[in-house]
Amino acid sequence: MGNKSLKQILILMSLLEVGYTILLVLGLVGVFNFSLRQGWVYPANYPEQQVSQVKKDLQKSDGKQLTIPNIYEYRLEQNGHLIHNTLPKHYYQELTEARHKGYAQTHTLFAPRIFWYLTQQKTHLILSYRLTADFTSARLRHYLPSAEMVGLLTLGILWIIGLVVIISWTVTMVNQELKKITFANQQIQNLNLNFTEQQSDIKEIELILQSINQMKSALQKSLEQQWSSQQQLQQLVQDVTHDIRTPITLIKGNLELLEERAVTNQQQALIKDANNGVQRLEEYVAWLKVNSHLQTSPHTTEKITQDVIKHWLDWVSSLARAKQLTIKVIRMDESDLQVNLFQVAQAFQNIILNSVEFSQPQGVLKLDFCNQSDSYLITVLDNGPGFSEATLTAATKRYYTQRAQKNEHMGLGLTIAQQIMSQNNGRLVLKNEYCKQQISGGKVQLIFNK
Repeated sequence: MGNKSLKQILILMSLLEVGYTILLVLGLVGVFNFSLRQGWVYPANYPEQQVSQVKKDLQKSDGKQLTIPNIYEYRLEQNGHLIHNTLPKHYYQELTEARHKGYAQTHTLFAPRIFWYLTQQKTHLILSYRLTADFTSARLRHYLPSAEMVGLLTLGILWIIGLVVIISWTVTMVNQELKKITFANQQIQNLNLNFTEQQSDIKEIELILQSINQMKSALQKSLEQQWSSQQQLQQLVQDVTHDIRTPITLIKGNLELLEERAVTNQQQALIKDANNGVQRLEEYVAWLKVNSHLQTSPHTTEKITQDVIKHWLDWVSSLARAKQLTIKVIRMDESDLQVNLFQVAQAFQNIILNSVEFSQPQGVLKLDFCNQSDSYLITVLDNGPGFSEATLTAATKRYYTQRAQKNEHMGLGLTIAQQIMSQNNGRLVLKNEYCKQQISGGKVQLIFNK
């Protein structure tokens, strides 16, 4: 478990900033005091202390050859004439007040400007200065703000720099711990579950890492079980597909013998139905091998040709013969549309099986293979009871059936057909056919988009 929390890290960051601020203030105070002792900076009350000396010099000189220290701005008048002035005009109100009261100041919050009015006979002098510590060098005072302002600006800049450094250090430390979560997530996404479990010194991140590590262990266990089940299933399919070849071979051999001896048309038709069934069984065995990764898929996309449709109609006739249904083909259009013929045949067979099962004996099963400009339609129309409202809504759901007895081996035909149509850029449409406002049968369409 991490030895510190995010709360503790934030408190530590705050304490570092407070400590840094204290050290910064003490350091700047020390530098300021050192500057005072070296005579680089004069204190805020220094100009006030020198006012009395200027006053004495004014009395001695009577305004003649009077030397004004460069720490002042002043206005000097003699005999009613302005001799020298360095004061801006916008201080007129303060100048007037100083003439009347001998003293005036601006009402600013920081570094107010002070005005002293000194007079000797016909000589009048107004001294002005800011109540703030400043540089003794006239050049520095000209180009820089007051020393006090420079100190405050330096304090602010250094404080911001320190804050940025402390925050950057904290963010970097937390990001280094968060990268452990990102690393673990990426490894799990890539299914690389053998990576070293990450640990963090931060409690909250450590809890997240523990959850990720538990998820990794559970996922690893699940994948191992899935892999084991897949291996067992693959072995089972391999055994079944291998063993089933023997009875298929025997059936095909016996059918060939029967075909040689068959004399009546009915016998030949039955043998043909059996051959069609064996052929479909062989196709399903091949499909089972492909889906179990025992061999590569032999099924590629192909066009729907007349030969393909005739092949489909052969086993449709075989399936329909059980109920003595009449097959009526409306159109047999070819199409250049590329589809997986094995999958489409599987979907088509599922539709035919449902239609045959629900058709009335000796009824009619209508088939239509229609090629349009934007689609190809395979339509199956039977003379059964049609679809209920519930069936039209839920027919493609897994295990849904209209049969009276339901079990898990029923209700998959339309679901599989719907999946196959989605894989071949198509859709499955269920409708009812009406005659004189009465349902005359069910209508199923396989619509392939071009």
